[in-house]
Amino acid sequence: MKEKNPNGLGSLTYRMVNGKKYWTGRVTLGQDLEGKLVRKSFSSYKKYEVIEKMQKALGQTNIAGFTTSGDKSLSEFISYWLYNIKVKEIKSTTIARYQSLLNLHIAPYPFSRTKVGDITILNLQNFINLLADDEKTSINTVKDTLALIKNFLDYAIILGVFPTNPAEYVKVPKKNKTENSGKYRIFTADEQKLLINNLDLDDPVEQSLYIDFLTGLRRNELRGLRWKNYSDGILTIEQQLRRSYTFEKDGTRKLNKNTTQDLKTENSYRTVALPKMADNLLQKLKIKSYEKHLRLGQPFKDDAFIFSDDFLQPIEEKRCNRRLQAICRKIGIEPRPLHSIRHSYATRLFEAGVDIKTVQKLMGHSDYKTTLNIYVHVMDDEKEKAAAVLDKMYN
Repeated sequence: MKEKNPNGLGSLTYRMVNGKKYWTGRVTLGQDLEGKLVRKSFSSYKKYEVIEKMQKALGQTNIAGFTTSGDKSLSEFISYWLYNIKVKEIKSTTIARYQSLLNLHIAPYPFSRTKVGDITILNLQNFINLLADDEKTSINTVKDTLALIKNFLDYAIILGVFPTNPAEYVKVPKKNKTENSGKYRIFTADEQKLLINNLDLDDPVEQSLYIDFLTGLRRNELRGLRWKNYSDGILTIEQQLRRSYTFEKDGTRKLNKNTTQDLKTENSYRTVALPKMADNLLQKLKIKSYEKHLRLGQPFKDDAFIFSDDFLQPIEEKRCNRRLQAICRKIGIEPRPLHSIRHSYATRLFEAGVDIKTVQKLMGHSDYKTTLNIYVHVMDDEKEKAAAVLDKMYN
């Protein structure tokens, strides 16, 4: 028999058992991560005991309505969080990066099966230590993985799983630097000259490498250059091409490799004055671009890409890096990543006596410290050269 519950706790019923009222209370606590309602029942001959249990259960329900969040495994719950919460808040490329960290650096480890509610400072620190001990995992990847977990656990706090974030107290252990692991792996002036002299300027990939050596643009800024960005020896940097993804709730994704996006920071929007040799090349390329459009029966427009393939599509994002390293191997130079061209550009400016503030603007750095770090690296090399000069004088 059903009795009205004056406290609004849920349903309260009783049935006669051995001539006594046997009470049953049922409450809806919220939803689980699949959206299913979570209900719980309590029974006793004593009505007040049932009501007390119902009140206690409802008081433990978190503000988001999830009642089993702490019982989900870390890997499972992060996946839910990514594709149901974060996907609406951040860039698709960031979701893809988080997905990669989850799949490669969390899911393969036993810690990923830990229930979220059982995560502690100690077991999380042990996991981060284990990750850092893997020689194949860079220290930056370890830091990014911890940052992802910390970001997720902030959400778990909102759900009422934790009062404070355990990740706040976890430290990433230091790794010994290996040879050639320095952040600023630049080309020397002689290496740079040799590379430039070996570029095929009839090839759009190598054309872009040539311009990169003379402008220091980021990869996706370079790929995103259109003819409207070039005028009278000046490049205006105002957009970039990046990967973007669309996601389904199950985590499946569709890739678009060439999405035009805003630049990294406000300081990334800038103009770069071109050296004469770069300006001369772009003048020739504009004529060739017009001829290519004519040959393909396409009208030439100012929003056409400066560096494009045979079908007027932008250069695929990994081709420049692969080509640079192939050329390095061919001419006997230690292969370096594409970003080394950008640091080499800054280094050449410092070597020529250009002040830090100007270099910062040309590089599009939002923080002068980034520029200063390159400068300090260059000056360390200069100090070694000075010592070598003295050695020659007195030996």
